[in-house]
Amino acid sequence: VDLPKKHGRGGQSALRFARLREEKRHNYVRKVAEHAVQNFITDNKVNVAGLILAGSADFKNDLNQSDLFDQRLSAKVVKVVDVSYGGENGFNQAIELSSETLGNVKFIQEKKLINAYFDEISLDSGKVCYGVEDTLRALDAGAAETLIVFENLEVTRWTLKSSTGGEIILHTNKEQETDRSQFMDKETGQEMEIIEQISLLEWLAEKYRDFGANLEFVSDRSSEGNQFVKGFGGIGAMLRYKLNFEQLAEGEDAAPVYGLTAPRAQRFGSADPSLAEKKDVGVVSNHYELHPGTSPASVQQEVQSSTPRSFVAQKSIFKVHQSLTRKPAAPSPLRAQLQNSN
Repeated sequence: VDLPKKHGRGGQSALRFARLREEKRHNYVRKVAEHAVQNFITDNKVNVAGLILAGSADFKNDLNQSDLFDQRLSAKVVKVVDVSYGGENGFNQAIELSSETLGNVKFIQEKKLINAYFDEISLDSGKVCYGVEDTLRALDAGAAETLIVFENLEVTRWTLKSSTGGEIILHTNKEQETDRSQFMDKETGQEMEIIEQISLLEWLAEKYRDFGANLEFVSDRSSEGNQFVKGFGGIGAMLRYKLNFEQLAEGEDAAPVYGLTAPRAQRFGSADPSLAEKKDVGVVSNHYELHPGTSPASVQQEVQSSTPRSFVAQKSIFKVHQSLTRKPAAPSPLRAQLQNSN
C-alpha cells in the first residue's frame, strides 16, 4: 500500500502535505473497515470467531482504534501483531506469531461450550443427554440441537444383515469389538454378514445435518474436556426439548405380545423393505411390524402406551389393521324388515 509518509519539508507547504497525508490514511482506514464488514459480517452477524490485525507500521493500531471500524468486529480482535513483510509472506508471519493465540481461541470456545453443557446438567432441565445410545436416540427424534463429540472418539458403527434379510445397527468400542457374540444371529447362531463398518465420528460428520443438528468437536486437553470424555463417554448433546429416554427405550424393546415389535437392533437404521413382501406380515411401518391375528384391542393398547415419536406410525398401523380385521356390519332391523318385505 502506497501511503504518504511524514516528511521534513517546512514552510507554507508543511500543513498542506500533513493534511493530504491524513486524508489519504483516513480514506484507506475507511476502505479497509468497509471490506472487513463485507467479508466478516453476514446477515448482521459476525461470521468469524476472532480477528488478528497485522502490519508493519501504526496503521493496524489506527484501524483498531478508529470509529470507522465496526464495533462488532472490534470486539472480535484477539491480537495485534507486528510483521516485517507485506503480502503473502507477511500473512504467513502473522499466522506464525499468532499460533498460540489461535489455539487459545479454540480452547476458550471449547471450555465455554462444555460449561454450558454442564450448566444444563446442574439445572436438571432434562435438555441434555450423554452416551452413544441416548445421543443417537435424541438425534433420531430430531431433538438434538448441538452434538458434542470427542475428536478422538473410538466407536465403530456396524451395519449387519440378519438371516431374515433385515439390517441391524450396532455400535462398539475397541474392547466390545472382541466380543463376537454381539455379531451372532439369534435365529441361526451364525455370525451375521457385515454390510458396512464405519467410524461413528465419520458417520456423524456426514449425517448430522440431516437431523437438523450442529456438530462440535472437543478435545481432552482442558479440565472440562477431560471431564466430558472420562465421565460422559466423549459424546453427548444439548437438546431443544426434554425427552423421556426410558420411554423411548421401552418403545424400542416393545414385546410382540401386543402385536407390535420394535426390534432393538433396528434402531437408527432403515426398516427392511423385504418385510413387506412376506405373507406372514400384514403391515410394515417405520420400525414396527403388525402380526396377523392380533386383535385391534391389543394394538390399541400398545398405541396408547407408545412413545410420542411412534404414535403416528402406530396409529396408522392400528387403522389399517382394523380395516383388515373388521367384519361386515350387520344390517339394521329396519333394513332387514324392508328387505324381507321385498
